[in-house]
Amino acid sequence: ITFADRETGIYRVNLDYFKQTKDGGVKEECKRKAFRKIAEFLKLKGYLHKKEEVLRKLEEYWREIESREWWEDSSALEERYKLEKYLEEIDIKEEMKGRIMEIVLYYHDLVLPLSFIKDKKVDFVVAIPFKGDKVEAKSIKGVIKAAAFGVRKYFPDKKVLILAVAGPYDSNVNEAKTSKAAQETFEEISSKNIEGFCFALVNKGKGWGMRAAIDLIAQLEVPFIFLDADLRQLRIEKNKKSRLYPTQPWKEEGIVIGLQPKSIKWLLTPILEGKDYVMSHYLRDPLDGTITNNIILPGIKAIFGLMMRQGIGGEFAGSPKLAKVMRDYLDNVEAMISDAMTYGIDICITIQAIINQLNIGEAFNTVKVHNPSEGKLGETYQKGGMFSEVTKAFFDRVIEYQDYWLNQKEEEIGKVEAEISEEKIIIPTLTNPQDVYPVVPEPVPFDWCRRIKEFEEIFKKDKPYNYEEEYKRIFMRHIQDLSLTDEEEESIYYRIKELVEKMQEEVCLYKVEFSPHLWAKIYYSVLLAYAQAESKEKREKIIELFKPLYYAKAASYACWYLRNFSFSDLESIKKFRENLSKEIEEILEKINNNQASKFLEVDISFEKLRGALVKGERYFYQQTEEFIRLRPYFIERWRQEIKKEKEVDLEKRIIKKLPIEFSFSSLNAFVETFPEKIREKYRYPEVMSLLYILAFFRGLSQEEQEFLLNKFSQEERLWIRDNLDKDWHEIIRNTSSSFQKEKVEEYIKVRNEIFENIRALKIASQILNKNGGLSEIIEKKEILEVIAGIKDAVLFEKDTIKALRDLEELLWGLRQINGVNVKVLRLPDGRIYIYDEYSLRKKALNKEEKLASTEEGLKHSIKLDFIREEGLFYGLIFEEKDEYEDLINLGIEILRILRDKKLLVWDKDKKIWRAKKILQRIIKITPSSLKEIYLATMNRPSALRRELEIELENHKIFNHQIPLVVIDDSKEEILRLNQETIKELKEKYQAPIIHLTGKDREKYQADIGEKLILEFSQKLNEGRLEKDTERILRDNKILADKEIILERMQEYINRNVFFHISGVRNFTVLIGKGSKVIMNIDDDAPAETYVLPYEEREKIRTERLKKREEVWQRLVKEVEERLGVKIENEEEFYRIWSQNIDEVKDLEEKYWGFSQDGKKGLISQAMEEIGCVDDLYIDKELKVTHQRYQSLMEPLPTYAIRLSDFIYKRPRVTKEDGEAFEVFPVDTIRIGEMIDKKVKEVDLPFVEKDLRGTQGLIVTEKERLKKKEE
Repeated sequence: ITFADRETGIYRVNLDYFKQTKDGGVKEECKRKAFRKIAEFLKLKGYLHKKEEVLRKLEEYWREIESREWWEDSSALEERYKLEKYLEEIDIKEEMKGRIMEIVLYYHDLVLPLSFIKDKKVDFVVAIPFKGDKVEAKSIKGVIKAAAFGVRKYFPDKKVLILAVAGPYDSNVNEAKTSKAAQETFEEISSKNIEGFCFALVNKGKGWGMRAAIDLIAQLEVPFIFLDADLRQLRIEKNKKSRLYPTQPWKEEGIVIGLQPKSIKWLLTPILEGKDYVMSHYLRDPLDGTITNNIILPGIKAIFGLMMRQGIGGEFAGSPKLAKVMRDYLDNVEAMISDAMTYGIDICITIQAIINQLNIGEAFNTVKVHNPSEGKLGETYQKGGMFSEVTKAFFDRVIEYQDYWLNQKEEEIGKVEAEISEEKIIIPTLTNPQDVYPVVPEPVPFDWCRRIKEFEEIFKKDKPYNYEEEYKRIFMRHIQDLSLTDEEEESIYYRIKELVEKMQEEVCLYKVEFSPHLWAKIYYSVLLAYAQAESKEKREKIIELFKPLYYAKAASYACWYLRNFSFSDLESIKKFRENLSKEIEEILEKINNNQASKFLEVDISFEKLRGALVKGERYFYQQTEEFIRLRPYFIERWRQEIKKEKEVDLEKRIIKKLPIEFSFSSLNAFVETFPEKIREKYRYPEVMSLLYILAFFRGLSQEEQEFLLNKFSQEERLWIRDNLDKDWHEIIRNTSSSFQKEKVEEYIKVRNEIFENIRALKIASQILNKNGGLSEIIEKKEILEVIAGIKDAVLFEKDTIKALRDLEELLWGLRQINGVNVKVLRLPDGRIYIYDEYSLRKKALNKEEKLASTEEGLKHSIKLDFIREEGLFYGLIFEEKDEYEDLINLGIEILRILRDKKLLVWDKDKKIWRAKKILQRIIKITPSSLKEIYLATMNRPSALRRELEIELENHKIFNHQIPLVVIDDSKEEILRLNQETIKELKEKYQAPIIHLTGKDREKYQADIGEKLILEFSQKLNEGRLEKDTERILRDNKILADKEIILERMQEYINRNVFFHISGVRNFTVLIGKGSKVIMNIDDDAPAETYVLPYEEREKIRTERLKKREEVWQRLVKEVEERLGVKIENEEEFYRIWSQNIDEVKDLEEKYWGFSQDGKKGLISQAMEEIGCVDDLYIDKELKVTHQRYQSLMEPLPTYAIRLSDFIYKRPRVTKEDGEAFEVFPVDTIRIGEMIDKKVKEVDLPFVEKDLRGTQGLIVTEKERLKKKEE
């Protein structure tokens, strides 16, 4: 698709390919991904405040790309320069700008390849990343051809895509040649079932090229093979088993080694048979693969416990599962800016396969024939290079996944082997060292003499680091506990110094070596120091300090290896050293090709070369065994110095989540004294302590749970695990007498109610800025008793509540958040009556007092009772409920703690409230009866992201842990966006989210169809099939000739039961069946409510009160005229009214009653508690209100009672429109739990003709029962 022009190196697009592609939204998807990753990156680096500025500049750059149609000529350097110009004015570090450019350019470069593969159907992919040097310009043709011929010979029925990716892109002629060579080879091998294409990236680094290939493979969801571009093939002629020379890989004569068509079979077959990750297992020169032999092989086996010979080879195969694992891992922004985007990507893939417990294997691949290069390892005193990148990547994964390998059983370490294919016998290993394969690998140029010279000089003063001091710091700290096997041995530091001194003596060079024992200690000590380093810079420094030791180790092994050619006398050693001034490649080539029978006076036969090779293999296996032997000491030090730090951090995190009413200095103190603390604060301490422990555990992450569990005894741990998800009523039954059970349950409900309302009160106080109201509740705990439902009403004397308006506003805010409807009423004599409106209304309606249907009517009845000093509402103030005094006192104590704290933070960008950590400490001690929340969506990725984020933030605010199930019928490209969103939010919130796609629905619905057929067929055979069911089956031709046809049954239920939105609802109910309570939410209905700003609310309230006063004066005048009295104030009005109740009965109905024609309830109408339904219509024809399900309630009344104070703003506005609304989070889960309650436990009134909660007709219990009978 894209390649570098042979002459100019310009980054060009093959327009023939481009014309075949369709964007299909890929460009916009890539842009969204890029911008999202950059936002995550800025947040990770503490530059979130720069997000808008950065994204604005990138938006300008992306528009500029689109203006040139993103396929015009542009070199890599030009593209970087253009982007750099857009970012130059932004005040962030240059390194960060570089990372931002990498992310943007990567996703920009993915547009064409993703568009190209969008609708392709292939069986597997062969991916070949290349960097474009002179060798690869020649070798890539052979690699592509070997892959193509392998497919034709061994998988002729498979459709294959061969993909060449220029990862480390550069504008040079070599890469141009490599790209062109790949392009030309694709044209040669192209056939019906083989297609190839090549594209280049601007970003440098092997990881970027492999990352791009993985993105495409994961999109295709097929098996895959990766091959390095520098692989070659060699053939040994028959009867000349030691002569090696190049040959065509697809010819049959002789023995073919290196990459060949059969390699495709060897790698792919295990994947098709069930493996997820298959690495190549091949012979290589003992001086080749020094990083594998000395860093990766012992590290993977001794630390992660898996025996895998080649952990970082470029030739491997994988399943779609591995591709998904790697895509998900590399999608993490931390991975995108790590060494995973360099040579470190190979080890990242291996470690991901291990920790995800994928099925791992190895496949024989003869001898490694490639372009080995010492240079890419990096210079000793320069940063970077393959050694630094691979080692950092591996060490970082060791730290990241320490919980995985620390918890492995010691007896299993190194015992688990990657399963090797059937041709394992050909490989000489420690357990099978026979000379069975008549070849030796190609030699590797390794200037071990220069490396040793560098090591000899590390303590000189002109070096970039003070190696002497640094080595003292690293090695003298760790080695003592790692030296337990040899008590007389001195510190590693002195051993290193001794080696340097010996190497400086020329005569002793031959005899100096880093033993496996010493190397294991050095390795583990460096790893410990690396893990303890506090910054990226310090870790990089440790790697650079490690580098000369690594090179000295490799050079020391080279000495050991050459000794196995029978170098045994000093003269030979001197002569060998003299000859090292020649080109080492030339010397080793002569040795390996056996062109001199007595080179350096030594007889080097093929057999001796083979013997040395086997000894070399045995050496590395023995070295790895030494790593395993020292592992317990390394683990001990890790737990003491590294894990302890993590445990301290974990303990701090957990302590910050402890219930707010308790204070503990440590988790040990919590475990030991918690029952005692419960006893001090609560009744029923035995039950309360058990429920508290379980509730606290439910709010912890899995890692935190496991850590805390270890603080308990084994018996306690078992009990916690067994009861964590158990119904709390059962726990009470098991720990309380039947006499106590109901009291305990009620006590726990009241405790939860108090704590939930404390949370909501403080949130409302913060949003409304009404701390005066909160202070009134703190000073007058009786108010909290009403809020918690302990009492229905309380009375306060005149002028005892100073911040009355603040209190009213705060209680209004409480209702918005969790539905508790507590009102404040100033009585005619000035006293203050605070009451639960829902409770009082229900009590009144049960007594057929219909005036209570409206707030004004209820207030009128209350005032009348207090004037008469008798009646329902008057009597409520004398109720005493002292059994919950301890809970109320505790609630007031917590309100004092919270009074000056902020519980929420307003996210100005997203316009949502975000929870502060303190909210996790306000704990409900019983699990929610709501078990799942279902959300259906289709092709609305932005709406889904917004809905999920608000919902999950809401769960944090109200401390809920409820699984979310997303039912997603989106098309493929939107589905991928949604999958990314869900993955990101799952990680961010540590939340359980299940994602059901259209494919999942099809599967479930097909299962249902099959089960129905079984049921109906059985009933039909037994003559029990219902007549209506049989008629439906026959009418729809599902039942024919006494046989029920599956395909027709499936078609019928899909276009009926599961059709459209109602079908989604049916599907939701079916998969939620079995859970006690489930909730369904839309993808555009977040758990928040929007209220008018305070000034607008006050304006409306003032207008209503003004209208009420006008109606009130008319009422007073009517009463004066009818009764011939003069009324001076409200108190006098109610005294006269109570004395003449029969004479004014009709006026009571007129001003406080209700009728559907609007002739009654004039005061309630003035306060807009009774409204005309016509006022809700939004069309000129008065046919449609904003209520979607209006038709279900028709015929509608002319007038109805207000159920919620809803205003439909015109023109329509959203919370994004400036300051149109104040936003309140709503505890929808708490309100949804009413489904689990009995009708008698709920104080909400019965309603008919309900317009979605805004208006309706309130009916009494007697009216409801009568209609039920009718």
